[in-house]
Amino acid sequence: MHRERFAPSPTGYLHLGHAYSALLAWERSLDYGGEFCLRIEDLDFIRSRKEFTSAIFDDLHQLGLEWVEPVVYQSMRTGAYKQSLQKLINLGICYPCKCSRKDIQLAIEAPHNQNTKATLPQIYQGTCRDRKMSEMGSNEAIRINMGKVIDLFGGVSRFPKLEFQDIGDQFPGTYSLEPEALIDYHGDFVIARGDLGVSYHLAVVIDDDYMRISHITRGADIFSVAPIHRLLQELFGLRIPIWNHHKIICDSKGKRLAKRHNAMSLRTLWGKGWTNVSIRESLGLNQSNCQN
Repeated sequence: MHRERFAPSPTGYLHLGHAYSALLAWERSLDYGGEFCLRIEDLDFIRSRKEFTSAIFDDLHQLGLEWVEPVVYQSMRTGAYKQSLQKLINLGICYPCKCSRKDIQLAIEAPHNQNTKATLPQIYQGTCRDRKMSEMGSNEAIRINMGKVIDLFGGVSRFPKLEFQDIGDQFPGTYSLEPEALIDYHGDFVIARGDLGVSYHLAVVIDDDYMRISHITRGADIFSVAPIHRLLQELFGLRIPIWNHHKIICDSKGKRLAKRHNAMSLRTLWGKGWTNVSIRESLGLNQSNCQN
């Protein structure tokens, strides 16, 4: 069955960018006779607030969206994340990392470092790579040793053909994971943050499989992490969804809408007289499923 999901974080009010992603996913679920699911990504216990969760429900209802129950809350699934993390640890591909963001930035910018900003993304330089999990201290992060992952799959020369499909308007096509690219562009990524005990990458991969999501509709700004998620799906033996990375909604100055940038909320727009019709028109969406 075709199953889509919308997965907002209750750290602020929804804006037009959220509306676009939610409407696309909902309409595709209707087009294919499938189901539209809702997940509240409330693992940020400091910034997540109940009033924002309530506002998410209100805003989606105002847009005319309906979803299957129950709603999934990430804060209620920490046990599943811990079990999944332990599976990775048992594979011998994880290590604890005590480096601060400042430490990592200084290592990246070191004069002797050849992986400069101009040539490669800012990947972790492996300062803690030789540490054992038994050495882990309190509030430390856990990283995936990408080199060991490649070895687990038989090494660079025998790395299997791992593919994923994207049907979005930004990066349509079928992509293959290349071991060299995983090392050079993703490196030893964080699989568990010290403050949360889980990372975004681990949580969404586990949750999408748990929710039986067949198609993932999300912004093009997250396309770069699709290889990481595909790799994790392979490590866990999970179903492989189809991705739909869509265009990013920007303001009049071409700046990406974001809650942290105080993007105008949907409720503010409705307060100014906007309707579902005008919201869809501003997003370039048709009116076929529109409810005022």
